[in-house]
Amino acid sequence: MTNIRIYLLLINILGFTLYLFYYLLKLGIFKNVFKVLLHIIGIGGGAFGMVLAILIFDRDSAKEGLDLKVFSCLLYT
Repeated sequence: MTNIRIYLLLINILGFTLYLFYYLLKLGIFKNVFKVLLHIIGIGGGAFGMVLAILIFDRDSAKEGLDLKVFSCLLYT
């Protein structure tokens, strides 16, 4: 595997797992910190892992996290 493929694999796994933590957290400062981290990971190439986590685990999503979902979907496409 080339270095870029290893990087993309790792950043997408990180985006997937951090979105799961974000999804499980209640409102608070930690959720806001995870939101910022997920935006940075989405810019860094982890949008596919985040979109995969959204499609698998966040079927009945509330509108409070809609900006993160739209942001990661736009980066993926």
